[in-house]
Amino acid sequence: INLRQLCLGMELFGLSGTLRLPDRGAAGLLTDFGLTPESEWSLPLTVALEDGGPSGAAAPAERAADPVLDGILTVNRAQDFTGPAAPLGPSVPADLPRDGALSWAEVLWRRSAGRMPRGMYGMTGRRRPVPERTLREAVSWLSVPPPGPHLAAAWEELRLTAVFQGIEGHADGVWHLKDGRPVLHRAHPGAAAELETHYGYP
Repeated sequence: INLRQLCLGMELFGLSGTLRLPDRGAAGLLTDFGLTPESEWSLPLTVALEDGGPSGAAAPAERAADPVLDGILTVNRAQDFTGPAAPLGPSVPADLPRDGALSWAEVLWRRSAGRMPRGMYGMTGRRRPVPERTLREAVSWLSVPPPGPHLAAAWEELRLTAVFQGIEGHADGVWHLKDGRPVLHRAHPGAAAELETHYGYP
């Protein structure tokens, strides 16, 4: 999500850049970025602007021992992508309607994970009719692969599942996205309300 938002923002401001996946020297970037203790962070994907940018460093911080995290870090730190940096491609779907109904600021706000007010879930089971166009636009956003061959290959392996409720021309329930088309997996009128009880931050 963060990479897509960054690429979209750069595209809107006419900026170009490249994406580099972690190599053996990537761990040192965590300290340079002030992301300490470094064991609490995964290795960064580095996006470079054509004109470069400011550099800086921060003092390291303490961390508590965590054997489970140590195992995850062992796998994460083994990354060693040595290929060239990949150019950032278009982030906006080619077939997206450009009717200007919403500003890009509003679009990015609605697409962010966001936070809900205290005591509220992150989604609602309350029925609200949704036009079929909304579904088409959501599917078109999901059709844009991430930059670079490695991330694109991982993206190809993703299985997308969604809960539909009140979408014009589609039954309520659990749907899969296959070959760019939604396919009904299980009709279930109460799926959205059921999902709501399991969604949110503790």
